[in-house]
Amino acid sequence: MSSVKGMSAVEAHNALLRDIAVTEKTGGADSKLLKTCQDFESVFLTMIWKEMQKSSKVDLGVFGAFAEDAMGRSWAKSGGIGLAKVIYKSMSKHLPN
Repeated sequence: MSSVKGMSAVEAHNALLRDIAVTEKTGGADSKLLKTCQDFESVFLTMIWKEMQKSSKVDLGVFGAFAEDAMGRSWAKSGGIGLAKVIYKSMSKHLPN
């Protein structure tokens, strides 16, 4: 993992993205943790989307559940809100070397 001391927030964010890209390519426990973090963010965003849809009173009928799930996954896949990265950064410190 890159050290973030002395970096601006943008530099630290970019360093974390590079670390995650390397992790995705190398496999192992790191990639499993990263996938789990991304899946968690996807579920979280799906829940947010569902609540947003309820509050807007938009009814998608029988396709509502499919749309909620698809929107949550799509939102997370496109980078989400950064939750997966934050969780990964925190939890990866506890992985065995």
